[in-house]
Amino acid sequence: MPEKFLQQGEFHVPVMAAAVVEYLATPQARLVVDATLGDGGHSLALLQSGHDSLNIIGLDVDPNSLAVAQQRLAAYQHRCSFSHGNFRHIASLLVAMGSPSPDGIVADLGLSSRQIDMPERGFSYLEEGPLDLRLNPSLPQSAAELLAALEQDELVRLLRDYGEEQRARRENRRADVGSRRSRASATKPG
Repeated sequence: MPEKFLQQGEFHVPVMAAAVVEYLATPQARLVVDATLGDGGHSLALLQSGHDSLNIIGLDVDPNSLAVAQQRLAAYQHRCSFSHGNFRHIASLLVAMGSPSPDGIVADLGLSSRQIDMPERGFSYLEEGPLDLRLNPSLPQSAAELLAALEQDELVRLLRDYGEEQRARRENRRADVGSRRSRASATKPG
């Protein structure tokens, strides 16, 4: 990939790329799974490492990220396979693709600035947008729909267990479930 793209900030530049190459691009390695492909930065570094027998399987739950990575890695398409899916299903995805066991797996967990910068995705804290919060837009419920459907006790449990909010019950007592349901269908303030 020409350096001008990286300098313009079109693609995310992973900070751990050198370490990933050092540990995963070994002479023995034939297959590495990039379990959170994103913009494809780690995969690109691996493919450019000089180990021409190294192949990549890129997984991502976000179809937009997958498309960006496919475009970015197009020069290496003969050494790459791509799959839309969540890394928690990595074993079944590899079986479905007929792939052997990988020699390494890289996972760069978290949101990308591209996802945050798109207010329609619901992750932006700078701009108003729908309360969506789905990395995979094909999932059945947005965050707004989930909030509207949850009973108060279930919302408390989710905030406590997954949000690590120990004061969930006290904070939720302050919120009126009816007004929460009506606001959930609206937008998330920026």
